[in-house]
Amino acid sequence: RAQVQEQFLRDDIPIMVATVAFGMGVDKPNIRFVIHYDLPKSMEGYYQETGRAGRDGLASDCVLFYSPVDKRMIQYFIDQIQDPQEQDRSRQKMDQIYRYASTVRCRRRQVLAYFGEAYTQSNCGACDVCGRSGVVVDATQLAYKVLSTIVRLGGRVSDQQVIIDVLHGVENRVTLELAAQNLSVFGVGKDEPGHRIREAIGQLVDEGYLNLDFTLTEQSARALREREKILLKLSPEKPKPRPIQRKEEDAPRYDQRMWERLRAERKAIADMRNVPPYVIWSDRTLQEMAYHLPVTEEEMRNIHGVGDFKLEAYGQPFLDLIQRSIKELNLDCKATSGVG
Repeated sequence: RAQVQEQFLRDDIPIMVATVAFGMGVDKPNIRFVIHYDLPKSMEGYYQETGRAGRDGLASDCVLFYSPVDKRMIQYFIDQIQDPQEQDRSRQKMDQIYRYASTVRCRRRQVLAYFGEAYTQSNCGACDVCGRSGVVVDATQLAYKVLSTIVRLGGRVSDQQVIIDVLHGVENRVTLELAAQNLSVFGVGKDEPGHRIREAIGQLVDEGYLNLDFTLTEQSARALREREKILLKLSPEKPKPRPIQRKEEDAPRYDQRMWERLRAERKAIADMRNVPPYVIWSDRTLQEMAYHLPVTEEEMRNIHGVGDFKLEAYGQPFLDLIQRSIKELNLDCKATSGVG
């Protein structure tokens, strides 16, 4: 383990597949992706684990794969806990992280709300939910189906998949235990795709019609009673992930060939000095070098992360490499005045 961790820190290994325990204590600033293959046990754990991405300040991605099977697996281990209070706390944490993953509402808002902070922006511009396109539509019929299902189930809704299964008329262990097949709402949403129902549930939470535990609010009770129109922002078709637009300063349009050469030089120097590559320069520093192509010490000083000490220790090999690469790759120099 120690050997593999050292290789990962030194960029000898670009991708690490490991348990959560492996990552504890790993301080690597240029991790670009943190990918969870299944559901974490709690929001606290997920927040800590995703916090390992982008510690150098550059844009990074966190991806969470999950399925209802993950929840059942966690539930199995929770059932083994002897202390009833601890068991209840663990179950609440599990429900919260599953709700975070499955509900179509701003991820950032959910995380901050969990830790007691309010997020008032309508679009965080970074999560998969806010990155989707959508239009405000009259969703009254779909909203009423969702709300009526919750009412008919008498509040016995553990997660939104129960609502979707009831509306789709799915007979499985959960719906049969709830005797949902005897309800008037059973199967009335067969024409609605699951992702659209999921989106509607997330929007109903955001708009104050539902609580996070899938119970009705005063607002939704009034809407049902007075037959109010409900407008929601829904995707016109099945949502597809799309890349988030990065700011220019976060992702300069550098030449990829130059970037690879700089990385190779950094790796060679790091290996020679027996230190991790990020000790030499950060990824952001190399990206700015690849973009601005400094050819003098004065220009190099304008690059983010370049101080007198590092310039003296490592600067010349990189200046030589850049000057050589400009000719070999036919690159255009860019001004570096005031960079960083």
